[in-house]
Amino acid sequence: MRTIFTLVLFIVSTVSSVSSLSQGSIVVDANGTQLTYTDSGAPDSHPYTTIFAVNGMGFNGGIFSKIQTLAPSRQLRIVAVNRRGYAGSTPLSTYEQNVILNGTADQQAEFSRNIGVELLMFMDEFIQDHNISVFNGDKNSAGGVAVVAWSIGNMAGLSAIAHIEDVPEATRSRLASRIRSLIMQESSSNALGLPAPAQNWVPLDISDPTIPAAHQYTAFAQWVTAYFDHGNLSSRDPDVISWVVPSSFTPFTIFNMTVSQYNTIVDTSINPALDADQLALAPVLEANYRASNFNSTLRGLLPHMENWFITGTRSASFGPYCIWVVEDDNAAAGGGFVNFMTIDGVNHFMHWDDPELTLSVYQSMILS
Repeated sequence: MRTIFTLVLFIVSTVSSVSSLSQGSIVVDANGTQLTYTDSGAPDSHPYTTIFAVNGMGFNGGIFSKIQTLAPSRQLRIVAVNRRGYAGSTPLSTYEQNVILNGTADQQAEFSRNIGVELLMFMDEFIQDHNISVFNGDKNSAGGVAVVAWSIGNMAGLSAIAHIEDVPEATRSRLASRIRSLIMQESSSNALGLPAPAQNWVPLDISDPTIPAAHQYTAFAQWVTAYFDHGNLSSRDPDVISWVVPSSFTPFTIFNMTVSQYNTIVDTSINPALDADQLALAPVLEANYRASNFNSTLRGLLPHMENWFITGTRSASFGPYCIWVVEDDNAAAGGGFVNFMTIDGVNHFMHWDDPELTLSVYQSMILS
């Protein structure tokens, strides 16, 4: 199923006070590895649905703060999980960094597996700590949990689903009774272990080594927040995509941030570079992508889970392109494994620029 979702929101008032988000961390293995998070808190009404949102490259979980603020009014609880190295989560060790760059195939597969298992253990601990309700199987009712993996965060989100068999039985049972949606939001094809198209360009050395190394991630943090004027995307023709040049008529998302917000949320240090390095683990990433989406046996372990891929019509090139790739893979697998939604007028940062719309989109998928 593919849906074109268009919603115009008129903001008639401004909320003068923003409720604070609770913060915490959860230890996810015997080595003391921890993942930090912010939590919108439980809505007043029960049951409610919990969303675990996984951050992308160069932006920590603070990028979800606007939808977190609005979540309780939508009978949602949003937990923004910071991947390893971001916002206080345990950094990747020197050994892990070396495995990414120089490890054997088995070592790299184990590294990716561990990242996924860490996320599963995080969700399970949060579920137990906060008594998150099971999903009763009624798609029109609240309850259970959804996983939103945003951008390169799909590397972690898909690894988690792909390795559901690698956690203790009690953990697997709790997750299986609660996970109702996997939402792949704006992944790039190479984050799924699939080739990038020949036209692909990002302001990083993987595309353009002429950009000074010291400025690449700052440039990326600006470029990826832009709006793009693509041609007719329904044609599925890569030549209609604006691969390099953003729109001249819509301010980038990053220009809608205060200096304080930028300094709190944007990470242009070592963490984005480590994320980019992991794109070289293509065989592992592809295995996770195919297992979590198209492996019927594995999907059977999560019987309530509906998978979605969403992108915006004005997002950076990799989102509109990647949805075509996943659509083709879904069709090749016989169809019915993944649902698709294209949201009109939004860019890669819809959850920051259009939080009300974003929550409506999430709810339309979770309750479908």
